[in-house]
Amino acid sequence: MMALATSAALLSSLANIAEAQNTESLSGTSGRYTAVMEMDRTLADHTIYRPADLSKVQGKLPVVSFGNGGCVNIGSAFKTLLGEVASHGYLAIATGPIGPEPAFPGPRQ
Repeated sequence: MMALATSAALLSSLANIAEAQNTESLSGTSGRYTAVMEMDRTLADHTIYRPADLSKVQGKLPVVSFGNGGCVNIGSAFKTLLGEVASHGYLAIATGPIGPEPAFPGPRQ
């Protein structure tokens, strides 16, 4: 039942893609597609990563569900990784809205 509800929300989100808010083009990816990161009103607590022009994607669009881990509820925390995934023709959905970059500790000197 949960999978059905998730699929319905995902389809609704893709159908309303023109109404997406906070869309940001992601550069520096190596895939064949330009990737975007966005929020959609139907998935307010999630961040969507996808190819910018869905009409150029041939065949099915595989879905990656990404949990940020470490109780980080910022959907843009791993935008480099998820943008790369999207540039290869995947739809990635991360938990949490687009937010400020988290303060991860850097490498020790």
